[in-house]
Amino acid sequence: MDLKILDKMFGQTTDNQHDKIYLPLLFCIFLTSSTFFFYDHKSLHLLGYQIHMSVGLVFFPFTFTIVNIIQDRYGKLFANTAVRYGFLCDALFVGLGYFLASLGERADYYAVYSQLPSIMGMTFIFVWISNLLNTLLFEKIKKITKHIFLRYFVSSFTAETIISGISIPLMMRVNNLNKGAVASILFIVLYKIFISFILSGLVSMKTRTNTHHP
Repeated sequence: MDLKILDKMFGQTTDNQHDKIYLPLLFCIFLTSSTFFFYDHKSLHLLGYQIHMSVGLVFFPFTFTIVNIIQDRYGKLFANTAVRYGFLCDALFVGLGYFLASLGERADYYAVYSQLPSIMGMTFIFVWISNLLNTLLFEKIKKITKHIFLRYFVSSFTAETIISGISIPLMMRVNNLNKGAVASILFIVLYKIFISFILSGLVSMKTRTNTHHP
């Protein structure tokens, strides 16, 4: 990775040091964006079906791929540490947002941020269950086969499918959306299959390139 501009600004480091910083940082960014926009949704009509897409889940598949990259490079312990501190960072942003919104006089701000503590609790459960399953599957598949694409895709897709079945009905209930639960879950699962497929393919190609050109 070419980071010459950053080296000039902040001083030189090694690529491994960069990876250990920016990968957990990216995980934190995508996780926080999912938390802040989880209850927001976009309703669509596709092939006669009503579909409700949680805006916060748009970038959520990236979190699993990032955790898998961290686990692949630095081991399960470092990956679990990154998830733990990512959640703490998420909680810090939520807490600060809620506190500042409660001090101000903008009712619309408070209406948004007052929901975040409850989302935070659900996010913890979702992240804990899904990442536990993701890391376990990734580790098992890595021991069985050296196929890079397979371990990235299967582990992330399985975790994503399970979390979609829990989170989408919850989002719909909060927003009083009574129709389209099955279609919404199916649509989001297909979306996550596509995103996970693309991300897993890109990581696989990048890893193979690095292996052949040390």
